[in-house]
Amino acid sequence: MELEQHFSDQLKHSLHTNGVNTLYSTDQYLRKMLVKFVDSDQLFPQNQDPLLIEFMESGNNTHKLHDIGDRCLFLTGYFYDSLRKMGKGFVDYHYDIGRSAFGNLAGISRTLQSREMYNELSGLFFPLSVAIGDLRLPSLGEKEALDIYSKWVITKDDRYKHTLSRLGIQVDAGNKN
Repeated sequence: MELEQHFSDQLKHSLHTNGVNTLYSTDQYLRKMLVKFVDSDQLFPQNQDPLLIEFMESGNNTHKLHDIGDRCLFLTGYFYDSLRKMGKGFVDYHYDIGRSAFGNLAGISRTLQSREMYNELSGLFFPLSVAIGDLRLPSLGEKEALDIYSKWVITKDDRYKHTLSRLGIQVDAGNKN
């Protein structure tokens, strides 16, 4: 319970700081997702097919759609930089599949509350990803901040700019490539 409370407090702060308002059910869903991924085997299961194959084969399997949406949201949030190293298209691929998984869940949900929650997870996928990524901020030191700045200089990636801003480092986007 202590871990759940920690994630709940941190997530609430991050969502507020990023100006993201969510339903209570969405907050609870995200908290449980974060606790689930403390176990890295949940994020990187053995013998896993590529996400697109999993998504295409998921049909109306709510368990698979949950898993796909959760993994995409967590990866694009907490591990954005790892995905970004493979190219912006790889990040967008995860955004699109995650949004679609939650959108499909909204379409097959039986209750209004579930439909609203999954529609919100799909519609706010990017800002939720950013808020989840901001959970890393307290663990970033000067070396990591310099590394992020170097990546921003090369890519002019808005997500890196956001992270630098949250770390108190303002950058000039006037030289955007």
